[in-house]
Amino acid sequence: MEPNSQPVQPGVATPPPNPVVPNIVQSSSSSSNKNMMWILVAIVLAVLAVGGLYFYMKSKNSIASIPSQQTVVQTSNQVTPTPVNLDSDLSNINVASGEADFTPVDSDLKNL
Repeated sequence: MEPNSQPVQPGVATPPPNPVVPNIVQSSSSSSNKNMMWILVAIVLAVLAVGGLYFYMKSKNSIASIPSQQTVVQTSNQVTPTPVNLDSDLSNINVASGEADFTPVDSDLKNL
């Protein structure tokens, strides 16, 4: 037997040797990528803000300019309204035929 080896006892598990964990050092490229991402986010937000401000100002100017573009034109030809005779229109309505319209419906309801 070797002098460094210990005898193995039956039924007792030996613990594994301590694993070696490599030290991971963050490289500067990772922080550089994060900085680049934040710069791109800031640029996109700035472009969106400028675009939103542009459309807001454009719509505000177009709303303000609408009343100044409208002109009122008065015509000299005045149309006089024709008198409405409601009594003659009321007498022309045929109400008696209303009951005749519902006879097919009544017959269908009686069959139910």
